[in-house]
Parts: sequence; C-alpha cells; structure tokens
Amino acid sequence: MASIRNRGLATNQLKSTYRREVEVYLEGEDDLGIYKNYWFSHLIGKVAFKKAQEGDIPTPGCTGVEKNVLAMREAGVKAFGVIDRDAIQDMEHACEVDDARFVETNHQRNPYIYYTIRWELENYLVDAEVWEQKRVDAKTRGAGHRAEDEVAQELLAHCDVLIAHAAANIMRHNVMGKKKLGDGFGAEKKTRADFEAKLFQGPLSALTVEQRALYYHWVKKIEAFDQPHAPITQRLSAVCRRVHGKALLERFKMAHNIGDEIRFTIARQLSTKVPREIAEKITTWVDA
Repeated sequence: MASIRNRGLATNQLKSTYRREVEVYLEGEDDLGIYKNYWFSHLIGKVAFKKAQEGDIPTPGCTGVEKNVLAMREAGVKAFGVIDRDAIQDMEHACEVDDARFVETNHQRNPYIYYTIRWELENYLVDAEVWEQKRVDAKTRGAGHRAEDEVAQELLAHCDVLIAHAAANIMRHNVMGKKKLGDGFGAEKKTRADFEAKLFQGPLSALTVEQRALYYHWVKKIEAFDQPHAPITQRLSAVCRRVHGKALLERFKMAHNIGDEIRFTIARQLSTKVPREIAEKITTWVDA
C-alpha cells in the first residue's frame, strides 16, 4: 500500500489521518467555546472541534469551514462542518419554512456541511426560564420570577419587532449592497410600528416604491416562520429559526438593564438541553 507521505499532505493533515477523532470545523471563537466546552465536552476524544481560521486553510467564517472540510476530506480525514443559517446567500432558500426541505436541500449541495435550522448560534440560547433567571440576577424588578409563558410572551413581542429588523437587513445587504443594521439598532423601540418609523426615517429612507414593496415581501416571508396557533414557547422556537438571535439578546438586556456578557453562562446552563438537531447530526458523524 502506498505511503500517505507521498500524497503531498501537510503535517496537520498527516496527524489528522492517523487520529480516530472526527474533525468538526466551526465558524468562529464563540462557536468553538460553546460546542467544545459546554455542549459536547463529553465527546472530546471522539470529536475534535476546530475553528476554521486555525485549520490548514486559515480562512475565517463559513468560507473557511467549507475550504477546510474539503481539504481534509481530500486528505482522507473524516471532516465535517457546521455553519449558521445566516451564511446562506440565497434569501429565498434562507427563508424556507419547511425544516425538512431546508435540511435536505443543503445536504444535497454538500453532505459534509450542516447548516443550522436557526439563524445564528445565539438563537439556540433562547430559553425563557434561563433568561428570566438572568433578569432576576440583575435585580431589575426584584427577586420574583415570572412564569415561563409570560417571559416567552415578552420574547415573542421582541421577535415581532425583529421580523422587521431581519427584513431590513435583507434589503440593506442583498438588495442595496450596504452594511447590515447593527444588532442593537432600534432596541429601544417596543413595537414594530415604532421600529419601522425609525427604519424608514433612517437606514431605509431612500427606498423606492418598488423596494418598499420588496421589503414587505420579505416581512411576509419571515412572518411565515411563526406558528400562531401553537403554544407560546413553541411559537418562540419557531420564529427563532429566522430572526437575529444576537439582536434579541440585545433587546432583552436593554429592557432589563443587564450589562454583563451572559451568552456563555446561558450556554453552560443549557448544556443539558443541547439543540436536538445539532446533537443528532454530530452523533451521526461520530457513528459514521
């Protein structure tokens, strides 16, 4: 049998070829910290989580994940990647409400990359009970805990505003070729109407009649993720497939005067509630 030393492999690729671990490439530092230290620490020794920019092809983000997975698989390494839904450039596909169709289409395009069902990593940190504890810890309204459904209702109200935020970002980035809105933009606005008033007086003030109609097209597309007849917590999970999780966290923190960085403590507390879709995918890769 020919030696792999004659195949032009880099040193890291040679080491990876001899290891039994599955390599899973992630987009950035935050993803690595959460996946490796909190959600899948029990798989260390079976899975090597790696940040894309530290791979053999040192490129950050989704592009780096794709390139490193391809390079390592060509070297005979069992490598996969996880990329957030927000990296998808085809907005019609990014707004696909049918989860099974969304996942299958992505699998057909690249069976070694998993695009998450929720928009970004922070969307998987949305948990009414845990977030309520953060509010209580900040002592903004005393020590009393609100019921889970009450907190979920507040978060869903934020999401209603963030539907407009998400549609605006499609217009800004994909249609107008401009920088996306920041996660904190309009976080002080409590209703979608107030948010849109600020939006159309500012970042979207130059929209043509046709472009404004397109904006509302995307609003409808994003609204379709909601499940209005479902229980409130299920509705929250459904809408979180598409609104921006970082922006939701910013709004909640502003509403309750929470100044601390709480993402990692939330992720740690949710280590027993790892998103099923991601857990199942990584288990499948380990067992392959």
